[in-house]
Amino acid sequence: PTDVADEVLNEIWLNHNHPVVVAANHIGVKKRDDGRPRPIKVTLKSNESVKMALARAQNLKKSTVQCYHSWYIAPDRNREEQAVHQKLVAELKEKISADPSKYHYIKDGKVLSVMSADKK
Repeated sequence: PTDVADEVLNEIWLNHNHPVVVAANHIGVKKRDDGRPRPIKVTLKSNESVKMALARAQNLKKSTVQCYHSWYIAPDRNREEQAVHQKLVAELKEKISADPSKYHYIKDGKVLSVMSADKK
């Protein structure tokens, strides 16, 4: 997992000096019923490095490595934060179903909607 974490951080930092990975471990059950790979929990040296990695995570979508386009990076959340985020995602999915002509997203603990650029 550490090699994968280093590789992804390289992509996020656009091959510049990325922060030091302190630890990287697979989490969850080994064999998932849905066939998806297990998530990797990565620990970085400082909170500042974590904030910067989360801010630069959008660079994965621009990566030359095609498989990274569908990867995402999420902050570490406690149980309470997980429950709140789960409700937000459910609300987001409802809004997407109800009004697919708009672009819906989560920001600052709220589900927001704007006219989609390709729908204008």
